[in-house]
Amino acid sequence: MKKLIFPLFLTIFAVTTFAQTGEKNFIDQPYIEVSGTAEIEIIPDMIYLNILLNESDTKGKISIEDLEKKMKQRLSDLSIDVEKDLTVNDLSSNYIRYFLKEREVTATREYVLLVHDAVTAGKAVKALSDENISNISILKVDHSQMAQKRFDLRLEAVKTAKIKAEAMAEAIGQKAGNAIFLSEYNDIANQLQTNVSGMQARSMRAGYNPEPELSFKNIELKSSVTARFILN
Repeated sequence: MKKLIFPLFLTIFAVTTFAQTGEKNFIDQPYIEVSGTAEIEIIPDMIYLNILLNESDTKGKISIEDLEKKMKQRLSDLSIDVEKDLTVNDLSSNYIRYFLKEREVTATREYVLLVHDAVTAGKAVKALSDENISNISILKVDHSQMAQKRFDLRLEAVKTAKIKAEAMAEAIGQKAGNAIFLSEYNDIANQLQTNVSGMQARSMRAGYNPEPELSFKNIELKSSVTARFILN
């Protein structure tokens, strides 16, 4: 048993010694540390609208089923693919019934509509408000290539750090060599879920005729890295 433990101890000791030696060599190397930052603004192409169908908006004159048909028809008239871009928000039930003033019962149903630009969003809000569907709000805005945009931004931040290191090294008569350390910060993006100008939640009431001019702020992305380069 002792013969097995002793070689294992030597192996652990050797690995530890190597790690300590490697760390010491890293610290002893002359290096330059810089930061790199990249920013970009992108126009959102995924706008999510929350639509609440409510029988009480028509004083019970139109059923929830008829409201749903009218909604889908008006959206289809705007060339919106309701089969693809309109989904039920509450998948646990077809609709929700709740009590008003103890005796009255009204039905509601909630949807999420995806549109791809502010113009279409404004047209959809106007068309639905004409059908007494006025409880509409912004859920969030996004971009279809968000992951790729973030990745590309990180690469630009690294390139910026390299350029800075080369310029600073040249200023002291040296050159920036291979990178020996890279660390990225979390991306920073402006919060656009509710940051929308031109429209507020539940602002489109029945009888409000002009088509709203919605405008969305661009999505702001920022990526930062810290890099160390060997000084030659």
